[in-house]
Amino acid sequence: MTHHESPTGSYDDATGIDAEVESGRPVLSVRELSKTYTTKRLIGSGKGYQALSNVSLDLRAGEILGVVGESGCGKSTLGKVIAGVETTGIGGAEVGGQPLDLAQGTRTRDQRRQVQFVYQSPRGSFNPARRVSAALRYNARLAREVTGEPVDDALERAVKSVGLGAQHLDRYPNELSGGQLQRLSIGRALITRPDIVFLDEPTSSLDVSVRGEILNLLTGLRESMGLSMILVSHDLDVISYVADRILVIYVGQIVEEGSASDIVARPAHPYTRALLTASSLPDPAEPLELAVDVRDASFLPTGCRLAPRCPLAEARCSEPQHLVASHGRSVRCWKAESTLR
Repeated sequence: MTHHESPTGSYDDATGIDAEVESGRPVLSVRELSKTYTTKRLIGSGKGYQALSNVSLDLRAGEILGVVGESGCGKSTLGKVIAGVETTGIGGAEVGGQPLDLAQGTRTRDQRRQVQFVYQSPRGSFNPARRVSAALRYNARLAREVTGEPVDDALERAVKSVGLGAQHLDRYPNELSGGQLQRLSIGRALITRPDIVFLDEPTSSLDVSVRGEILNLLTGLRESMGLSMILVSHDLDVISYVADRILVIYVGQIVEEGSASDIVARPAHPYTRALLTASSLPDPAEPLELAVDVRDASFLPTGCRLAPRCPLAEARCSEPQHLVASHGRSVRCWKAESTLR
């Protein structure tokens, strides 16, 4: 078995997993991550839109972590800060036991290899004027720097891993279907033999008939390569199909966390119940529909952020709500805390 040395330990070509990961340490740990944007309308006001607020998570080796919530809740921002696509995040993180810079987005060569990002729009992530191979060569060169693998070998390995052939590398994006381009987007992420792949709504722009193929591809890659993935979606159906564990995010805060099967069977937070009610999954025992979305980027309630929309809101909901953990579940709602005991 061939190994290549990296800053985090020895690297196993057969599985794509660092030895540090195999020791049981989370492949990714994030602590108190916050990210604020200042829109043109808010410049000079001293205010901003807090896309993420004190988000903490652990990702285990070989795990698919689902992150679910409505558009604008902070799901994509979470992945972009972790992957270094977005900078100026506040908080701490470790990848493979090594500190990860969230503030400036700087990465060591090996950290760039370890964490890869798959964008929501497969067609938008390829230059229409260049062949597909050109879009994959940056990652192939990075793989060569870290593992010594020849660029052409890395490219062929990548397309084969997602069920395509080398001939697809010579085509232009407009010659390929949306499903083929999404497979190539995933293949591009796999070129560096990453430990973590963050997928931003990977099926939302695809036909229904193709979505299942992509989700099955992801679960197969997890099993064959030992990949750890963070998969974000506004669609609880998609998340529940592939995820081992689910984070539910509302306006930048984690409001519920637990195993996928447990959350679908026993949603504790009103927001999770509302998402489940709106999905095609079996309704929770007590379905819940929220009022119209009344979020304002320049204003957040001091207490529960869902309260203005929640039909169950009471006076106590105006107080700060803390994420309470018990028996493998976490919930940010004083009314739901008793369900965790």
